[in-house]
Amino acid sequence: MDGPYPPPTFAASIYERQFRRFSERFGPSLHDIVSSHGSCSDDDIWSALNSVVYWKTERNEDLTKSQWMVAACAEFYMAVNSSGFQRYFETRAGNAWPSIYEILQLGGDSTGPTAFSKVLDVFPKGKPSTHLEHRLDQLDSSKMSPQVNLAEVFRRHDDIRCTLDYPSNETVWRALLAQPDERYIPRVPRR
Repeated sequence: MDGPYPPPTFAASIYERQFRRFSERFGPSLHDIVSSHGSCSDDDIWSALNSVVYWKTERNEDLTKSQWMVAACAEFYMAVNSSGFQRYFETRAGNAWPSIYEILQLGGDSTGPTAFSKVLDVFPKGKPSTHLEHRLDQLDSSKMSPQVNLAEVFRRHDDIRCTLDYPSNETVWRALLAQPDERYIPRVPRR
């Protein structure tokens, strides 16, 4: 078989059918979707938010700031929940760490920003690079220090995050509601 599977037009058509259902259920705007958190499951909200990000990514379209925030959270949750902070920072997912920090602050999380800042302190001046290769160099230089067991440091922060569970869905919803409202669900022609 030649080319990607499923074909991009097929994948796009699946998302586009979902968009009509999401618009009918939530409304088309970012604030409509996120404000539905009391009347539907968080998974349904994530499904609506992520489907737009995946669709735009598939089409090589630029993401809005709120969509970048959604993408950053999805990647953060996948990496940190499955493999921990060390793996997060060793992959491209870690490029979006400033968005995670901003979400924690905008969403009014009372403990997350401080806990996340302590994770960032593993890096020089508490500022990981937003470019993977540079961040890997930063991690390599941290490993050279005989008094630092990087794996153990990250493991401690993984344990803290499990206890604090940041950013919570509620924190993310508040951060997204702090963004200007926008038409989030794209208008798609009926086929």
